Amino acid sequence: MDALLQDLRYAVRTLRASPLFTITAVLSLAVGLAGTTAIFSFADFLFRSRPGITDAARLAEVGRTDS
Repeated sequence: MDALLQDLRYAVRTLRASPLFTITAVLSLAVGLAGTTAIFSFADFLFRSRPGITDAARLAEVGRTDS
């Protein structure tokens, strides 16, 4: 546990020493996460939403059988 705390302190100290790199890294992660979330939300809506069928009794399955 002490090694983890020591590593975290070192990481914070390093990131504080170079603020431009820190801002660039944080913004890059934010843009990447936001883009991934947006694409997943769109794909989830597109593939998991059910079509609005008003008269389900009139549905028929059309297919081909190979004989």
